[in-house]
Amino acid sequence: MPVFALGVFDRHNQELIHRLKYYGDEPAGKFLGGELGKVLMAFNSAPAWDTIVPVPLHWTRKWSRGFNQSLILARAVFNTTGLPVLSALRRVKRTKDQTHLSREGRLANVRGAFRTVKDVEGKSLLLLDDVTTTGATLDECRRVLADAGASQISAAVVAMASDNDKLKGRGDND
Repeated sequence: MPVFALGVFDRHNQELIHRLKYYGDEPAGKFLGGELGKVLMAFNSAPAWDTIVPVPLHWTRKWSRGFNQSLILARAVFNTTGLPVLSALRRVKRTKDQTHLSREGRLANVRGAFRTVKDVEGKSLLLLDDVTTTGATLDECRRVLADAGASQISAAVVAMASDNDKLKGRGDND
């Protein structure tokens, strides 16, 4: 699955992502999503996708935070690209924080965590999340969407952890 990234999970991106994710800094999310939208438009002036699908949080995590950072990012990408947002996935399993899990642990942690709740059959989708480290969350979401009949699935993230970060477990909770 192709993954588009605004940048790497460096100190600058990490600070902005954490401001959004843990402190509810919506302007940071709008900025990051807008910049990601510009990257996507630079790749393809007429977006190749039908809709953006934000990676969902489990309801308990969304309730404790008060928002889903991926949805904030998706709405900002919409404002830049015009691609509609479709909340096609639900997180049905509360997963552990993945920050300190190995790749195998992350894969097991998210297995069975998502279900489709909207029709995606025949659609070309852009799956959107804040950070990817090992790709476990994006891969599981892709599998579920493909099983539901999506015709093409790409992903976009604000930041992709470098190989060094993956080895040290410093990436965010994929």
